[in-house]
Amino acid sequence: MLLSDLFDQLAYGELSALEMGGADDEGIIIEQHKRIVPHINLGLTELHKRFLLREEEVTIRCQDHIETYVLTPRYAATNTKSTAPYKYIHDTEFEPFKDNVLKIEKVFNEDGQELYLNETEPYIIRTELHHTTDRAWTVNTPSYNTIQIPYPMETNALLVEYRANHPHIAIKGLKPYSTEVDIPAYLLNPLLLFIASRVFSNMGGDSMQVGMAYMARYEASLVEVERLGLLNTMQVVNQKLEVNQWV
Repeated sequence: MLLSDLFDQLAYGELSALEMGGADDEGIIIEQHKRIVPHINLGLTELHKRFLLREEEVTIRCQDHIETYVLTPRYAATNTKSTAPYKYIHDTEFEPFKDNVLKIEKVFNEDGQELYLNETEPYIIRTELHHTTDRAWTVNTPSYNTIQIPYPMETNALLVEYRANHPHIAIKGLKPYSTEVDIPAYLLNPLLLFIASRVFSNMGGDSMQVGMAYMARYEASLVEVERLGLLNTMQVVNQKLEVNQWV
């Protein structure tokens, strides 16, 4: 949906009682757009944190002496402004790495095998013929955008799948009639309730109670989404490393 459509939903719905909701059926006036966009961005982020709505991936070229890899643009190969001595994130100018990591979901080695995350004990890789290989070590995620690899080797590569944030809506140069808000239809109502909660809560006074009521409705709406089983739980097998001839 377009950002302008989202503004209309708010103007004639949750924010209709407010002056910013639009006087004389004009919708949300342009001067108020910039005040609402931060609430929209935060609401979209909260939904992307709660549900796996966007999944992206990045390839890491391991270095012998580096065990900890941070997924930020500072270490991206395409970032010509970075002074980092090692740029281990293998991206391209056509698909540059974005600073949009919310949570690391899966890690694959160059053979396409999914590695264990945050296990306390090493694990054994079993082949299709039920033979066992040498003991391997778990990959740890000490923070939301960091992985630790015991005994890294420069000849190895890893593919990291992560829960990605939504494209940020910039206030500067805002174009509501051409800016897309990519969100499933079943999460539109929760988003509207979250935005309304933030707007009213920030007004102070008695409006804070209204904001709290909207937040309670927001949480209830998410429970209903989960109850109805509307979330996509399809499992995807990732073979991108093999496709890219890493092996």
